[in-house]
Amino acid sequence: ARKGVQLKHDVSRIIPSVYRAFCRQNTYFDRSVVERVYRQEYIYPRAGVDNIGILVSERDKSQLLSCLMTDILPNLSTLGTTSKYLPRYRFTAAGNGDAIQQPDGTAELERVSNISPDALAKFREHYAEDAISEDDLFYYVYGVLHHPGYRTTYADDLKLEPARIPLAATAADFRAFAQAGRELAELHINYETAEPYPLAETYAVGWSADDPAAYRVRKMAYGGAARNPDKSVLRYNAGITLSGLPEKAQQYRLGSRSALDWLIDRYQVKTDGASGIVNDPNAWAAETGNPRYILDLVKRVTTVSVRTVDIVDGLPGLPGLAGEESGPRRADFERLVAEWERERPRWADVAEMTAHPAYQSIIAMGEAAVPWILERLAAQPDHWFVALNAITGAAPVPPESRGRFKEMAAAWLEWGRQQGYGD
Repeated sequence: ARKGVQLKHDVSRIIPSVYRAFCRQNTYFDRSVVERVYRQEYIYPRAGVDNIGILVSERDKSQLLSCLMTDILPNLSTLGTTSKYLPRYRFTAAGNGDAIQQPDGTAELERVSNISPDALAKFREHYAEDAISEDDLFYYVYGVLHHPGYRTTYADDLKLEPARIPLAATAADFRAFAQAGRELAELHINYETAEPYPLAETYAVGWSADDPAAYRVRKMAYGGAARNPDKSVLRYNAGITLSGLPEKAQQYRLGSRSALDWLIDRYQVKTDGASGIVNDPNAWAAETGNPRYILDLVKRVTTVSVRTVDIVDGLPGLPGLAGEESGPRRADFERLVAEWERERPRWADVAEMTAHPAYQSIIAMGEAAVPWILERLAAQPDHWFVALNAITGAAPVPPESRGRFKEMAAAWLEWGRQQGYGD
């Protein structure tokens, strides 16, 4: 705010925002009090607009790239370092097309896509799939930005310049990245409604779970000593301890901290030395009408962390990355199998089932997939005979066994042993 300028309070300028990872706050979003607005007025011009975007860290020379999807106004230091925000849409005053024009609090808004038509055309042409949508491409980017190999291979470049997005090896891999991006976005945007992780709650003597005041926090801390913390335990407050935090939850990191580390840092009572203003997260819990809000948030973000790691672990490979296998990966095979089993028509004939894109992608893996197919065939016979024949050219099933599922499976498994696949 400028000295000597009288300000008029406008409730419409109060907008929900994300201040740090998994920490919502209300912001009075107006140039009269916010020093650096940048272009965010065109991204979240007022409360309630429908938009999403990806925060991407930049110029952080000490950490690998990190990113976070949000559907509310972001602080550009949300990730602990300077970030760029890549919004799905921008808003203009209706009737101005793509022209940048400041929308005021009453103007009718027009939502404009930020997906480049040229980029969309390139992906459609590369994969020969006109069905690829702008949303597919947006979520594909979010999936790729989470790929550990991408972050490490291009670590130096990503600290100096904007991220460049590679093309996945196959159309099936593109779809897998886009689906992963959607699932990650759902988790990260809706973290407040994620299923609470089943952490054990231990209450001190005289501490009642029915007392709303029991859930107030001063400063949470991990168990153990400060220099050697036990991160499977969280001392929520003087009377409540949470235990059973999985090690995997610490693997989901945003900058130098895990998501749980961010919660511990932000959800504490602090008093500003200069102004005397008290930042009390318990007041936010009171606003929600749920005294357990912060405790349940710890459980929900634990779920988000574990699920994020699981999704990232299942991402396909990307061409040209350091440490990536040059051929197909077992994880890719398992993902395609799951997709085929989930999407194939239940009562379809063999030709229809084996024409599914995921099944055809397994065939495209070539000989690398043969031992994995045989392993599945031994555990649970299924319609893998077409794939095995297409890959190997072999036909070990005798005429009298055709149409007899178990005998066909046995013939292929015996062929596999003879070829050394069972060794």
